[in-house]
Amino acid sequence: MHDLPGRSGRFDCILVPFDFSDASHRALQVVGTQFKRPDATLVLLHVVESDDGVAEHAQLRGQLVSTLVQDAQRRLESVARPLRDDWADVQALASLGDPKDVILSTAELVGAQLVVMGSHGATGWRALFGGTTYHVARKLGCSVLVLRPDRPA
Repeated sequence: MHDLPGRSGRFDCILVPFDFSDASHRALQVVGTQFKRPDATLVLLHVVESDDGVAEHAQLRGQLVSTLVQDAQRRLESVARPLRDDWADVQALASLGDPKDVILSTAELVGAQLVVMGSHGATGWRALFGGTTYHVARKLGCSVLVLRPDRPA
């Protein structure tokens, strides 16, 4: 178990993996209400999943992937823009790769002290062993807050 950073339990750098789903919007909302500080950094990360198994039409695939990453960056900037007045720094990063690996490496690169992720509600074996959220939460060296999906009463 990791101790909270600092004596007050405040986090100086928070990473929110953001896939534009309801779960990631909820994670961002929780970060804004529970952890927002004018002297902290917020990092929003969107990962465009790569499919290395596709070798056919490599040039066309490369152009498509590049367009997807650029589009994600634009969309992420529109999410980040209204948040910038409330944080010391808001970074919007779009990257290509395996979401599990990119989230882990980005958390280390930016020095995240907290990662807040929405869970998509996987069930069965996937929930136990295969989901991105599970993998990231198990491997990260910093604090992780996983928000379960809203469930009907």
